[in-house]
Amino acid sequence: MHGSPLSIPRWASPRRWAALLVLALLASWLVAAPPPAHAVIIAEPAVASGEDHSIALRSDGTVWAWGNNSYAQLGDGTTTNRTTPVAVSGLTNAIAIAAGDYHSLALLSDGTVWAWGYNGLGQLGDGTTTSRTTPVRVSGLTNATAIAAGRIHSLALRDDGTLKTWGSNGYGQLGDGTTTNRTTPVQVSGLSNATAVAAGYGHSLALRDDGTVRAWGWNGYGQLGDGTTTNRTTPVQVSGLTNATAFAAGTFHSLAVGGIGAVWAWGSNDSGQLGDGTTTDHATPVQVSGLTNTTAIAAGEHHSLGLQLDGTVWAWGYNGYGQLGDGTTTSRSTPGLSQFVAGPDLTFGTPPPPPQPLPCSNSATHVETVSGTAASYHYEVAVHQTPTAVEVCAEVTNPGGQVIFDQDVRVPTDPDPGPLPTPPEVDDDAPAGDGAGSPCTVERHEGGTSSTRAYLRTSDASDDEPVVCVGVRGGGTERHIRVTVH
Repeated sequence: MHGSPLSIPRWASPRRWAALLVLALLASWLVAAPPPAHAVIIAEPAVASGEDHSIALRSDGTVWAWGNNSYAQLGDGTTTNRTTPVAVSGLTNAIAIAAGDYHSLALLSDGTVWAWGYNGLGQLGDGTTTSRTTPVRVSGLTNATAIAAGRIHSLALRDDGTLKTWGSNGYGQLGDGTTTNRTTPVQVSGLSNATAVAAGYGHSLALRDDGTVRAWGWNGYGQLGDGTTTNRTTPVQVSGLTNATAFAAGTFHSLAVGGIGAVWAWGSNDSGQLGDGTTTDHATPVQVSGLTNTTAIAAGEHHSLGLQLDGTVWAWGYNGYGQLGDGTTTSRSTPGLSQFVAGPDLTFGTPPPPPQPLPCSNSATHVETVSGTAASYHYEVAVHQTPTAVEVCAEVTNPGGQVIFDQDVRVPTDPDPGPLPTPPEVDDDAPAGDGAGSPCTVERHEGGTSSTRAYLRTSDASDDEPVVCVGVRGGGTERHIRVTVH
């Protein structure tokens, strides 16, 4: 590795992978509890992590924090460490959050940015170097649409496509043509039409609306992607990269998603974190081996992650702590499948094979099996008729292929049911509400996970044609299929 005048931060260390997985499981908490009666739902729930602290944005626009609070980075008016979330003081209507080493940021719906925590290099942007235990407004900044936090610098994208930065500037990471630290926002020189922003240890990235990426700041490993290892105090274009749709800044390397979901990487590669099958640093982008259909990416200190369209997560780079999630501690220079499946219900474990058709008791008699898909969940419903009842088996599988619900129910019918039923009629992907109302009025079973509940309901036993509703609710939505047995 090339030498660095600053120590490597622990916030970007390999253990952060485990922390991110823990944060992912907080999604149910972020949306599960109803907001106060006066609250307006404005925010997409989100999480962020600093060196030793975590922050979360709830759907009611409040911000919560926990962990190390030595520098007041939790924003609750104290410097007391917290092992459970506490509300950041006075913040409402937040729509985005970011976390640096020891400071935190929040973007409000009115376009202002607020900051709290350590301020030794001006990273709070309030014109001082005084640390703050509660949020203060970043001076003179309006019309912000996105924020990012590096180790000890901060960035905000404005609605006119320009970028404001403040805090540490030792490598030129503020992009204003100097290496002077700033306690209030300055404009990044020569940058326009930006649509997204990211920050690494000492470098910054911006995505433009033409699909190109600009970079500036520290470039000791080639993480700016301009073909050199020269630090830049103003933005330079990442070489050869077009049609980018997403990007990420690691500690010393950078990633971008290009056309057809391919992933490109540049910068430090000592542990294979560029994913090109080597451990050679690259000062221009190289394609990550074998990845297509990528929808999101993330970068740590020495490892990288890619989320695929099918909900699988692929990881590459250093794995000494198991941060690749593949069940080993073997580092990889090309992507490997993580034992983590992302979807509405976040779950762990190797995805099982597709579920087999459901058995019903006395399966030698007439059984009809129907399948459907609603809200990306797969349903299998097997219907079996006896002289006095209709027996239904229901199985629900999440987008990652894991069974979250497997139940059966016996619905009494007329003692003289007549001929065997014709195939069941399936109303696939019915909207919320139908499953809880007529004709599915009788709750038979409920199960699943803490964040995603599956259920099986039926019509009343006196109905001439029994109806079964099998569905999933979670995250404020509900979808199901309805099976009518003739």
